[in-house]
Amino acid sequence: MTHPDLTLPRKAGAIYPAALALALFGAGLLPAQTTPPPTSNDTVELSPFEVKAESDKSYGALNSNSITAFSTQLKTMPVSADVFSQQFMDDVGATTVEDMIETFSAGAGYAATSPDQAAANSQPGDRNAGSVLSLRGLAAPVMQINGFFPSGGGGISATGITSNFDLERVEVVSGPQALLYGVSGAGGVVNLVTKQARFNHGASAAFKFQLDQYGHKLGQFDYSIGGRKLAFRLAVLDQQIGNRRVNLGGPLQGLYTQLAYRPFRNTTIRFSWERSNMDRINPNSGGLTMSGLTSSLDARNGQTLHWLLATNQVQAAANGGPSSAGPIMNGNLNWDNIDSLAGAMSGETQRHSLETLTIDNRWTRWLSTQLGLGYRTETRKKVGNSSVSFLAPGAASNPLNTWAISMGGGSNTYLWEPVRQKVIRFSALAQNDLFGGRAHSETVVGADFTRSDSATNSYYWVQADDNWNPVRTSAVGSNGLILMPTQYWAVTNGPITYPLWNREDTRTIIGGVKYIRFVSNDTVASLVSPKNPEGLTGHGTGDFRHESDFQSGIYAANFTNWFDDRLTTLAGFRSGKAYSRNQSEAAAPYDSVLHESIKHYVSFNVGVNYKLTKLLRPYVEFSDSYNPAGGSADPYGHPMQTANGLGEEGGFKIANPSGTVSGSLALYHTRSKNETMSFTSTLENDINPAGLNGRWGPAGNTVNVDRETQGAQFMITAAPTSSWRIRFSAATIQGRIATDHTYAQVYNDQFYTNGRQVIFQDGTPVWVLPTKTQIVAPNTAGGVPLTIDLMNSASSRYYANPVAISGAITSNSQVATILKTTDPVHGSILTGATGLPISDLQIAPNPLAPPPGTINVTRSGDLVTGFPKYSANLTNMYTFREGALSGFRIGGSIVGAWKNQLYYYYPSGVKVPTSRTMYYLPNRVIVSGIFGWEHRFPRFTFSTQLNIQNMFNHYHVVLLPSYVNGWAGPNNATFDQQPRMYVWSSTVSF
Repeated sequence: MTHPDLTLPRKAGAIYPAALALALFGAGLLPAQTTPPPTSNDTVELSPFEVKAESDKSYGALNSNSITAFSTQLKTMPVSADVFSQQFMDDVGATTVEDMIETFSAGAGYAATSPDQAAANSQPGDRNAGSVLSLRGLAAPVMQINGFFPSGGGGISATGITSNFDLERVEVVSGPQALLYGVSGAGGVVNLVTKQARFNHGASAAFKFQLDQYGHKLGQFDYSIGGRKLAFRLAVLDQQIGNRRVNLGGPLQGLYTQLAYRPFRNTTIRFSWERSNMDRINPNSGGLTMSGLTSSLDARNGQTLHWLLATNQVQAAANGGPSSAGPIMNGNLNWDNIDSLAGAMSGETQRHSLETLTIDNRWTRWLSTQLGLGYRTETRKKVGNSSVSFLAPGAASNPLNTWAISMGGGSNTYLWEPVRQKVIRFSALAQNDLFGGRAHSETVVGADFTRSDSATNSYYWVQADDNWNPVRTSAVGSNGLILMPTQYWAVTNGPITYPLWNREDTRTIIGGVKYIRFVSNDTVASLVSPKNPEGLTGHGTGDFRHESDFQSGIYAANFTNWFDDRLTTLAGFRSGKAYSRNQSEAAAPYDSVLHESIKHYVSFNVGVNYKLTKLLRPYVEFSDSYNPAGGSADPYGHPMQTANGLGEEGGFKIANPSGTVSGSLALYHTRSKNETMSFTSTLENDINPAGLNGRWGPAGNTVNVDRETQGAQFMITAAPTSSWRIRFSAATIQGRIATDHTYAQVYNDQFYTNGRQVIFQDGTPVWVLPTKTQIVAPNTAGGVPLTIDLMNSASSRYYANPVAISGAITSNSQVATILKTTDPVHGSILTGATGLPISDLQIAPNPLAPPPGTINVTRSGDLVTGFPKYSANLTNMYTFREGALSGFRIGGSIVGAWKNQLYYYYPSGVKVPTSRTMYYLPNRVIVSGIFGWEHRFPRFTFSTQLNIQNMFNHYHVVLLPSYVNGWAGPNNATFDQQPRMYVWSSTVSF
């Protein structure tokens, strides 16, 4: 079977004709106008809401709109913000917002779900669903676009990836300062400032080409032109995202354009239109495990491939253990292909579309308004790899009898997740001189409304008839459907990029049998009711079928400059409402569960900034924010509560009169109450397993915790000369959890008995054949009663094979098949009861890992994880302006992190009493070099640059213990830093 070339997605191709048309429009229409050079009073003519352009090529940013909505000087604000300019992004070769912030904003990290798996899945290109940036040790789940459009923190271009091709700067506002943003995490907010179409700007264009040592290419085009009434901006991207690991990543195309129109001197209308498409192959999440054999045949069985490769066990097991499978993949397994074995069957596509419209009016010298409208759609389609396994030759479940990958053809093989957002905001700004000119006051008042609708549609592959309709039968399958059997492909010589069928296909033929992709959490109109508004069938997988979130609020803020810049004050509040509604379902026999939550809140921000000297301005501020939890739940199904962050901050703003030095030193303390924290789903299953009767409630792997962090953050940029630019930041963070969460385990497998014998609902004994998994009539010749003793005997066909820790009956065991039977006369064998105390367990527990009874998830006093306790980074660039080296530039970055708190783990397994141990990444200092040359020719400027990332090739292969079993495993391994990498780029501008 042939596969289309995924480097040119069919849907993405439409971007380029649109880009050409827009470029022709901008180039053809606008030059007909007068296009004088920029004037010094240009920004004065525009609305005070206008995003101002920086006047130089340094790393400094003197003004920001992200704090008060109107443009204000950062040095006078009692709020700390870390700003990344276009020049800085170009110098360090940053292409994604997430990587740039995590590397160069001291103290930043990730708030991750399943911390141990995330630790093993944290290299560039890895996908961590649900992970968001953390700032100052607390979650920062919101990324705003131009200060008013919330995009969420999971990545705009793809999961965990936000391309900066359309951005001119990135502003990180630290702490719970969310007057303008409605809701946000206590850590802060990231504001993305898109490229602006500017008036009175001559035509300019730049084309950039980039290539790395592995052959990944980037092409980027940026065009700008502006007259007195019309201005136009266009940015186009075509990039192949990837790194040293083969096949992973994929093509990303983007198109951004903004048209600005000034029909009257006091009115500016801006319309922005953006599209991006990304098709990627994801790595094997957390690493595959060698499986299919027993440990008595091969001691490597059950361990992750990462661990085996890191501990030199590819050829044979360590310590002389049995190694019947021989060299893994015939010795062809290496760090470049280990995460690529699932190929495109672990793939994802994401389509992003955004339109925004802003109308700025300056009605009088003192009154201005802005109306902002936005509409965004996103579609993510993901081929899940949760059912992917790595099988050894000789395994009973491996029909190929060679090193192979298997993928279950049943449920959760495909997810379709559409998102739609609508935003409206209105702001009015009044500027007044008070007390005879002793104070200049700027007051903004506004209101906004955001609606977000999302859904998760899960699919499985089922058998179809000749007309491609699903085959239904009451005898087998799920919901009467016949699931596709497990599929296999060989990987003896390395990964196969496109195994099986094209991942976007909705139908395929295997062995002459037709199969279609069919929705699992389907809906039926007859089931619609007030408690089941979607009409869900109860045959789904616990995914959200539909979620709607509404956020609205009014806000006001006053910024006053007293005594000719000697003192500035900021005071503001926001009153808002957050409403969430979603419906989810678990596997049968559970009904769907409808969640509704509403939260009214009031947040505030007050601060003072004082001009002590021409260089130093001490400041202090107090603020708080709210963040609704959405539809997540704890292991018992209790919904998460709205989080509230309260922070205090004080320090110094640093700025000289010429603006060549700017920065801040902040000392802060933040308390986050009811912050949603994720933990490994393994503990969720240990506490409330998906038993034969289902789960007790809509269980999840999140808890509400109170967290408290404090520390210091320093940031400074400087341009000692026009040829020299410097950026330095450093931070220290101390964070603790202040909440205990210990859960009693529950039993979800209850069946009917009359003592030691299993019976039907009406009391009839259950008889089975000892040589065949089959129920027979009582007293049938050769039959025996099904007893608990048989279920406890490891030599019996009907052994329950209890799961470690939870004690649950293994769901694919022979006895599970029997227990799930419902006889039309005698009734069911299972009682349907869930949430029973673990003391009601009817079978003998796992002898090696019995249920401990209670399981600890968090302890008061636990360290907050996901960031380094100490961090610092320095970027330095110098350009030679004269002499033999004229045009050359040289520089680099030094990035250091110490005591990186990764995650807690149970060193002796989950048991009571027990304690957990913190796992730290090794301390690291990474040096990267930047070498470039630029020359201006008569009609254009040519610039070329080489970035050598991790120039001294310093990194570790880190061994990771299991979150729940410590070093008993299965263990994992990862890189704490990527090996040396060369990235060469060239830009032609004119």
